[in-house]
Amino acid sequence: EAAAVIIHPETGYMEAVYGGTVASPYDFSRATQAKRQAGSAFKPLVYALAFSRRDALGQPQWNATDTVGNELKVFENAQGWSPRNVTGRYSETTTLAEALTRSQNVATVNLLEESGGPLSLISFAKHAGFDTTHFTEELGLALGQAEVTPLEMAQFVAMLANGGVQVFGQPVVSALDLKGKQRVDEEPLGPRILTEEAAALTRDLLRLAVAYGTGGTIRGAAGQYGFRGPAFGKTGTTDDYKDLWFVGASPHQAASLWMGYDIPQDL
Repeated sequence: EAAAVIIHPETGYMEAVYGGTVASPYDFSRATQAKRQAGSAFKPLVYALAFSRRDALGQPQWNATDTVGNELKVFENAQGWSPRNVTGRYSETTTLAEALTRSQNVATVNLLEESGGPLSLISFAKHAGFDTTHFTEELGLALGQAEVTPLEMAQFVAMLANGGVQVFGQPVVSALDLKGKQRVDEEPLGPRILTEEAAALTRDLLRLAVAYGTGGTIRGAAGQYGFRGPAFGKTGTTDDYKDLWFVGASPHQAASLWMGYDIPQDL
C-alpha cells in the first residue's frame, strides 16, 4: 500500500491526499488515520528542537557546525541500548550538518540527549501538531520509533518550508449552507512554532540530505529521471524494512509519502 499528502506551505491548505486502496470514499484512509513508525524521516524534529533552544542570554544553543559524539556507546538509563549507524562508520565527533545529511543514528541520539531528552522532544512534537498520546519517554524517539500519520509528517515539513508557522492541511476552503452561512471557520494556519532561523537551519540541512545524502535519489536513480527543482527532504526506513518514507518540500508544495503493508512485513 501507499499513502501520501501534499500541502501548500504558505496557505496551509491540503492540495492532494491519497489514502491507498479503499472500497469506498468513507473507508479508512492511510494518509490521515494510519499510524506507522517514521524511522529516520522523524529525525528532522530532533534537529529542529535543537535549533530552537536558547541559552540564558537568548542566543541559539546549536548551529549546523556544532559537533556531537558519533562513536558506538551504551546509553545510560536505556537498558543497555547501543544504536548503530546504518553505514557501520563512526567517528569521535561529527557536525550536525553531517549527522543529518548522512542520517547518523548515534549522533542524532546524542543530540537529543544534549537537547533536553525525550520529554523535550515529546513536548516539541505536540506543539508542532503531532498526537503524542502514545509517544514513549525513550531516546529511541530520536530514530523514529513513535507512530505518526503521513498527514502529521506533511504538516511538519510544510511548517519548515514556510519558515516555522504551523499548518493544519485543511482540505476545505469554504462551505456555505443554503442560507449563505459560512459553515467552515477553521483557519488553515496556526501559530509560529519555530523561529525563522531555526526553520531555515533545519531546512538547509535537509537540502544537504537531498544534495549529498540519503535523499539524493529524488534527483534520479536506476535510469529514472528525478525532480530537478529546489527541494529539501528526508528518507525514512524502519526495522526490517517494514515501512518506507520520504518527506520533503519544494518552494510551493510540501509532502509526505509512506509505503508498506497494512500488516507490517519486510518490503
